[in-house]
Amino acid sequence: MRLDDALKAVLQKSDPPQGFVDRVMARIEAEGHLPEQQTAEVVPSRNRWSRGLAAAAAFATLVIGAGMYQLHERQSERIEGLRARQEVLLAISIASEKTNAAREAVLEP
Repeated sequence: MRLDDALKAVLQKSDPPQGFVDRVMARIEAEGHLPEQQTAEVVPSRNRWSRGLAAAAAFATLVIGAGMYQLHERQSERIEGLRARQEVLLAISIASEKTNAAREAVLEP
């Protein structure tokens, strides 16, 4: 038997045994897990509130992440620009030295 077939057989939907729901509810009531009066508005209200907070947190994370990425990109571009500036200044300095050396060589007898 293949693993896929074995998993399908084990995970196949089946009905609970007769009286299962009654036994579970009786045990819940006996252990005192059910509140005296449960209103339908409390659960959805909390659920909406937590969903709203989760959505706000996800949005804030996205905005902060995008801002940090842009800041990183700007800093990288600035560093790259400063490095290029230093290379240009070094190239100009080397070219100036070579030009001065050539001029002195031409002007000396």
